[in-house]
Amino acid sequence: MRASRLHLIGQRVSLTQPVVDAFTVLALVQHFASVLAILDVQVAVTGIIAVARSFVNDAAYDPSAEYINTRAAMVSARNSLRALVPVDVQGKFLYQSADAAGNLVNVTFTDAQLAPSVALLDAVTASISNGP
Repeated sequence: MRASRLHLIGQRVSLTQPVVDAFTVLALVQHFASVLAILDVQVAVTGIIAVARSFVNDAAYDPSAEYINTRAAMVSARNSLRALVPVDVQGKFLYQSADAAGNLVNVTFTDAQLAPSVALLDAVTASISNGP
């Protein structure tokens, strides 16, 4: 989880630039998809909670609560980012459009458009402890 936390802190910098392209947004959506899949597999492993707690050596640390909170925060952030990117009638993401001259241009977002998603991203990083 720490590695994902560090990655997300770096991605926050990318999302707070004056102009951010859809590729950057969709890369973070994909990161969430990968991490959520890994978390769901790991949490199903018998004894994983006890192992995680033993790494931290802190009786107050609750890996189950961290999983629940982090997963919920990731889903919220992912959904917020996904909602920004336009989709076609089949639900496929449209990360490029054509300008008046017919040239392909990347869909972009301003830092103001991304601010609500950045706040949700901050909630994700805050939900991840410095544990294992």
